[in-house]
Amino acid sequence: MERPLRREDNARSRSRKVQAQWVLEAVPDYTEAALLMGDFIHNLRAAMDYAVWAVTPQEVREATPTKVAFPLYSKPGSWTCWSKDRKNWYGPTVFKVLEGYQPFNAGDGQLHPLHILQFLSNTDKHQLLNIVATSQVDMGAVKVVPEPPGGVKSWVNKEVVEAGSVLARVEFMRPDEPDSVTLQLIFAYKQVFRYVDQNGDEHWLTVGDAMNAIGPQVVEAVGCVLSAHVKDSKDE
Repeated sequence: MERPLRREDNARSRSRKVQAQWVLEAVPDYTEAALLMGDFIHNLRAAMDYAVWAVTPQEVREATPTKVAFPLYSKPGSWTCWSKDRKNWYGPTVFKVLEGYQPFNAGDGQLHPLHILQFLSNTDKHQLLNIVATSQVDMGAVKVVPEPPGGVKSWVNKEVVEAGSVLARVEFMRPDEPDSVTLQLIFAYKQVFRYVDQNGDEHWLTVGDAMNAIGPQVVEAVGCVLSAHVKDSKDE
């Protein structure tokens, strides 16, 4: 999708230093993308809850249906309280599997796919649509051809951008001879969404990469929970 840009420069001035920058004039409306991502996330979260519902005793489902869900906790203490309250609901293998998929198992500095899922699900269900935005992909520095004496200084924005954001800047000394130069820069973008990790730090994650990490983890978790229940049933 093409995004309108404008170039601002001082090419017509008498300054020895040439300066130019590119400004983004508009960004797409990502409301539809946010809606589609919400549907995807809801279906994944529901699949996990369905799996736990399937392995929960019938009498528990009838008595306390709102307490039946796939737990996802960032702190071991919260998991301990959850499992203690449900110690007679599931077998040891199911508990072991559920514990293995808890977000608190993520190592330092690592993002857990199921915590990302939980954050997106809670935001979409209880607050607003998840924020989907445009981020520029770094495709390299601005090139000036032919390269002027003294070299080129350039900067490329690698963060989330919006209308009015400067995408790149370049400056160089004007050649002594009045020869023309060509400024070369490739612009590329990706869809990102806002995510706050277990430590409260904000990230902007690429939509495709995150969904490709979350999806397989959910499929694996669902399969392991159901298999664990079969094992526990045989061991009774």
